[in-house]
Amino acid sequence: MVAVPDRQPSIIPILLLTLSTLTVMAGAIIAPSLPQMSTVFADVPGAVFLSKLILSLPALFIGLAAPFIGYVLDYYGRIRVLLFSLVLYGLAGSSGVYLDNIYLLLIGRGLLGIAVAGIMTGATALIADYYAGGERNRLLGRQSMFMALGGVLFLSAGGMLADWHWRAPFMIYLVAMLLVWPVFRFLYEPDRSVPRHGANNTDSAGFVFRLGYPAIFFAAFVGMALFYMIPIQIPFYLKTIGVLENRYAGFAIMATTVSSAMVAGQYQRIRRRLSFVQIFALAFAIIALAYLLISRADRYAIVVTALFFGGMGFGVFMPNANTWLVSLAPPALRGRLIGLLSMCFFLGQFLSPIITEPIIQATSIAHLFELAAEFMGAVAALYLIMAFVPNPLLRELKSDEDDAAEQKLVE
Repeated sequence: MVAVPDRQPSIIPILLLTLSTLTVMAGAIIAPSLPQMSTVFADVPGAVFLSKLILSLPALFIGLAAPFIGYVLDYYGRIRVLLFSLVLYGLAGSSGVYLDNIYLLLIGRGLLGIAVAGIMTGATALIADYYAGGERNRLLGRQSMFMALGGVLFLSAGGMLADWHWRAPFMIYLVAMLLVWPVFRFLYEPDRSVPRHGANNTDSAGFVFRLGYPAIFFAAFVGMALFYMIPIQIPFYLKTIGVLENRYAGFAIMATTVSSAMVAGQYQRIRRRLSFVQIFALAFAIIALAYLLISRADRYAIVVTALFFGGMGFGVFMPNANTWLVSLAPPALRGRLIGLLSMCFFLGQFLSPIITEPIIQATSIAHLFELAAEFMGAVAALYLIMAFVPNPLLRELKSDEDDAAEQKLVE
């Protein structure tokens, strides 16, 4: 199954999945505190904008830092980076507990983003290093499932704590400190010198020219930018159709999260039937239909149904991108490539409101969803063409059977 020490292998996947949930905590935990924070710092010019920036700033720093973190992972090893990132995560994330200056809080949030980049790239790289074939696909699917369900859990916990005090949600970040000892005790540095079938470990000069990499990075950026239209725009869109209570926006967004987690948990089965490119084509097509339905919706039930349907498409984006990437990546370059993928994910998240706001100002939110649906339909068609037109630059260099053979070499 996996080449792990005999001491306690069962804890390794649980620990890696738990580490992955820390990435969604970066924003979800403090979101309910934002209105009160803007009131507390009302004497600071632009307090409302700065409060919103506290939520989104980690995504920018994750995107900027991830490629460099990936290089450090490959050069210094996974475990050192993970341990440092966990400590930084706890200290920077909890800065809202003891800092009274909003600008210092912003610095803390930037450092938190760097820590998240280390944890996300490190955990994903270790899953790719420790596992192969169907087991790797299963764990990468569960990683996305845990992240989606973790978002629901931490958002709920943050809301309850925010009712007590706006600083209280920041204390949850200290949970990262509890993971330092298990990471040190149970995780181990993998041997990344093992040759891989279909991927020459020494071939670092030409790997970037394979078409598969930009196809993955493009899908990751576009998918995340479009996904974040839901938490950012749906609360405002519901008000335009007469749904005024904020709790209904939360329920609607949760529909996307639930279906996304359900599909992510089944990623291994989907992967056995479809190629990576076909999965992206299907996902974009599903989301295009969902967004088109939202743009035409005039009732709350229709919006919720569309969001649940769209979540099925979003559920495969992260595991499909991760799995395709690690199947192509030479072990010696895996950290850097996963870092670049993390950059695409989180820059898409950060830039989503910046890209969409001018369209809303010029037209409407409904028209934004319609344009997004048309764009995703075109992208789905592009990936569908890529799936059926033979292209040696795009070929999937390894099958799951090849992965299994490689794992026997590792063991």
